[in-house]
Amino acid sequence: MKPIFIVLCSGLLGLAASAAPAADAVALYKKSCGGCHGAQGTLTPGNSSPIKGMPREILLDKLAGYAGGKLGGPAGKPMQDAARKLSAEDRDILTEHIGKL
Repeated sequence: MKPIFIVLCSGLLGLAASAAPAADAVALYKKSCGGCHGAQGTLTPGNSSPIKGMPREILLDKLAGYAGGKLGGPAGKPMQDAARKLSAEDRDILTEHIGKL
């Protein structure tokens, strides 16, 4: 009986662990991006392009550029400020989530 219980518990923990990153990604997107880009990534603040459908590598490059102050200029200050608050792991989580919008 014990081995079955251990297997069941392991399976449940695996399910919980796989659900947590998705929930974290949604919360991180909502906090960091959703206010300007909308829940589906289709809003275009200023003259920006929608982020929905943008290739992941381009999103990663843009976030790095904003965080480094190389993109945005004066009008991009909100994006620079937002990108600077993100770790590399956060950027990775966000770009993967945006790809699923």
